[in-house]
Amino acid sequence: MGNAIGALVTFILGLASGFFIHAVSMKVSFKQGAITNKIKVYDALITNWVTMRNYVFSELRASEVTDELNRKYDNLYGESQKFIGEVMLVCDDSNLGMEINSFNESFYRTQWYGMSDKEANDKMEVVKKEAITLIENMRKDVKDCSRLERGDFKHMLRGFIKQEKNRNKIKKTKIISFMIGAFLFVCAFFVPNAEEFPLVLNLFAKNYTNGSEALYKLTDNSIPENEKIITKKDKGFETLAGAYYSKTIGVTAGIGSDDDGKVINFKGITGNVHDAGTGYRGNFVQITLNNGHRGTVISSVIELYLDKLLKNRLMFLQKWLFIVGLLSFVISGISKIRDECK
Repeated sequence: MGNAIGALVTFILGLASGFFIHAVSMKVSFKQGAITNKIKVYDALITNWVTMRNYVFSELRASEVTDELNRKYDNLYGESQKFIGEVMLVCDDSNLGMEINSFNESFYRTQWYGMSDKEANDKMEVVKKEAITLIENMRKDVKDCSRLERGDFKHMLRGFIKQEKNRNKIKKTKIISFMIGAFLFVCAFFVPNAEEFPLVLNLFAKNYTNGSEALYKLTDNSIPENEKIITKKDKGFETLAGAYYSKTIGVTAGIGSDDDGKVINFKGITGNVHDAGTGYRGNFVQITLNNGHRGTVISSVIELYLDKLLKNRLMFLQKWLFIVGLLSFVISGISKIRDECK
């Protein structure tokens, strides 16, 4: 049982570790893509500002302003607006996005052609300082995106959370899962006492109950000896035959260990016996094979086989009750984590 619990714990830890590693790798991959997009958008926007600055001094202030010049300047502004939209999409800091947009509007709407050279140069110096401050904030935004924070892990856990309309269902599932887990754990602890509950044995250890009933028929001295026989059509025959085929009952008196005959019936022999050689006490049971060979075995030896059969079955049942119960607790725990992360 200890090995089974250890294997179960290892399995659960493996699942949790696998999910965690997968979630982290997906998050890192997403952040790598986000960093690439940020750098691409910020670089394009900065390049556009530089182009606008050069256009201001090389075109708007170097010659008479015409509709054609204004259209070209508007085209540059239109390009910047496209980049502003992309900034709003990739920038995690909404305030930074608004500051970038405000700076871009201020830059475009400045009446450059109505200024003197000194005024234009002074104004451009102010614009450059504002742009440098924004660029530093852009760099910080990219840098912040390169590390995992607590909010990222909460975001990964929120992947389990359904929409608002399903939250009541999640809470209900959590309670039901916990109750099922608790019930199964209690049942698992009572499994060793299952012999006191015939209904449980009939449900989960049918071979044992059928075999026990068949053996009782063979060994009950109140039953006439001519009726104490179990054939293939009787319940429990396959279980008793399994005891013979598995060699659990040892070398049967009168049948060689290498005899390959198939069992066709079991017959009880009335009267208690005691095997002084082995210490076993019980009734003799005669085994008849399809090749005509016959042998005998003491009923208490078959009882040992049946007890071992029951023990193995109960251990199997107990193990799975623990596993399913633990999984129910895990489901309940995940539901609780979901609620805490909302």
